[in-house]
Amino acid sequence: MEYDESDKLTSRLAYVSGVFDAWWRSWFKQVLPTLVPIKRWKKQHKNLETGDVVFMYYPSSIKNDYRLARIVETFPDNKGLVRSVRVCYRRRSKNDKAADYKVKPLSKEIVAVQRLALLLPYSEQTKSD
Repeated sequence: MEYDESDKLTSRLAYVSGVFDAWWRSWFKQVLPTLVPIKRWKKQHKNLETGDVVFMYYPSSIKNDYRLARIVETFPDNKGLVRSVRVCYRRRSKNDKAADYKVKPLSKEIVAVQRLALLLPYSEQTKSD
């Protein structure tokens, strides 16, 4: 990116915004995948269960994102392996206040388990979760 040394505030703001977006795009592509391991199915792992809390990769046309979600239904294949699940989560926008966010209805979606990273298994949750 080329820096425009003019004194125009709009061009400087556009430059800073571009650098900010480029940095986050790079961070999401290079760093975050190393923090949330998503591996091919080379070995069998414990199946996801109903009630597990997961971190869901949520691709978007504007900005890729990760969201907290809870598994509400699993779909095992004929081998008994869970390959897709139904998750529920709340959609959030920047303008939502905390009180408004908490009363929003849950969105449900069927996703492949490759988009998920298990954060808290149902068996380890306390009754207050």
